[in-house]
Amino acid sequence: LFPGFSFYQLEDFKVLKGIVFDENLAHEHNLELNEVEKVSGKMVKFAARIWSKNKNGRPVYHYSLNVTLLRQTPPTTIHHVDLQLSGGTNEGILGKALYEDGTLFHGPSFQGVQRVISLGEDRLVLECLLQAIPPDRQGQFPLQTYNPFAYDAIVQSLLIWAQRFYQAPCLPSHLVRLEQFRAIPFGALSLVDMKIVSHNQTSVVADIIVTDPQGSILAKFSGLQGTISPTLKRFLKRNGASGQAGKK
Repeated sequence: LFPGFSFYQLEDFKVLKGIVFDENLAHEHNLELNEVEKVSGKMVKFAARIWSKNKNGRPVYHYSLNVTLLRQTPPTTIHHVDLQLSGGTNEGILGKALYEDGTLFHGPSFQGVQRVISLGEDRLVLECLLQAIPPDRQGQFPLQTYNPFAYDAIVQSLLIWAQRFYQAPCLPSHLVRLEQFRAIPFGALSLVDMKIVSHNQTSVVADIIVTDPQGSILAKFSGLQGTISPTLKRFLKRNGASGQAGKK
C-alpha cells in the first residue's frame, strides 16, 4: 500500500480468539486495515484486525493491533547487555536442547534460540539466530521490512522463563508496544535482554531489548504479557516433546 515506507511500531496487540488448527479451522482468514492517522510522505498508522467466519457465517475476531509505518525510522541507540545477572545464574543452555526436551515446541522455521546465556528471576539473556527461510516457505506474504519469524524466536524467551520458574508453558497474549529501529535479518546473531516486570501463577509481563553483537538496538518490546497455564502441557504432549512438535 505504501512503497518506500518501513515497519516501525506495533501497539496494543491482543490475542482475542487465537487461531486453532483443528476441524473447526476456517477456510480463509481476513486482514482488515483501517487508516487512522497519516502525515503525508512521512507516517501512516493503521488499526488492524484478523478475523474469519464461523459455520454460521458470523465473524470471529482473532487478533487486533495498531501498526505504524514510517518513511524514515528513528536512529538506533546503544544498549550494553550485562551478562552477569544479579541473583541469577550463567546457564549456557543450548537452544537445541530446549527444542528437544519440549521446553520449546516450535518447528524448524521458528527454532532461532541459540543459547541461554543467563537466567534469573528478574531477567533472562539469550542469543538468537534464525537461518534463512526460502520465500516459497514464508507463506502468502514474504518478508519485507519486518521479520515475524525472528520476532517469534525472540518472544520464546518468555516461554523459557515460565518453564523455569513456574514449570508450566506460557503463550503471549498482549503486547503494549514493539518498536523496530533496524530490521532483523536472517543469519545474523542478536542478543535478547528480557527484564521481568511482574509475574504470578497465571501471568508474566516483561520488557525486551534486542541488540546486535555490538550493542546497537534493533527492537524494543514494552509490556509483553504471557498467559501461564499448566493445562497447555497436554497440547504439547499431544505433539510429542521433540523439535518436530508444533510444526509451523
